[in-house]
Amino acid sequence: MSDHQSQRLPGDRPTLASVHQLAIERANALNLLLEKTMDRQNSLLKRMRQLEDRIEALLKDVQQLK
Repeated sequence: MSDHQSQRLPGDRPTLASVHQLAIERANALNLLLEKTMDRQNSLLKRMRQLEDRIEALLKDVQQLK
């Protein structure tokens, strides 16, 4: 739990600053998740291209065998 949350007493309304800080923390977490997702997507696209190249090479080999 963040410091700004632990300083409030039960029933206290959150301050604008604490809500703003929480929004920043959540935005940062979402940005990190997006970055990891994009890295994974790029990795999968690279692998897909490698597989496509391999399939094309295999198809050429098959054509030569005919």
